[in-house]
Amino acid sequence: MMSASKYYVEKYLKTLSKMRLAPSDYSSPNFNTKAHNKAVDNFNLLEIEMNENRELASHVYSELMEIDDIKVQFYAAAYCLKLNFHVERATEILENMRQKGEKWAVMLAERTLKT
Repeated sequence: MMSASKYYVEKYLKTLSKMRLAPSDYSSPNFNTKAHNKAVDNFNLLEIEMNENRELASHVYSELMEIDDIKVQFYAAAYCLKLNFHVERATEILENMRQKGEKWAVMLAERTLKT
């Protein structure tokens, strides 16, 4: 049987794979607005579930921050800051994005670090 942490990590990855962050994603001929909006709704529901169990959320976000995917790391780091989990690691990830990321990632990281 799959652990709760692993279950939620996989659920996040599946949901995030359907979401788009970069402006170029939106202008792509393959962009599907309905699929993106449904993924955002599912992501929001997932966040509500995670807020019900802070210990589990802490483990899940910690695991997600170590996945080599800028979108996954961004969301995990942003939520860690929001929930005051793993603040040092989350800040490090966002600072790295701000310094070395693509233009869209730089903007998101800067906005997140300001809040």
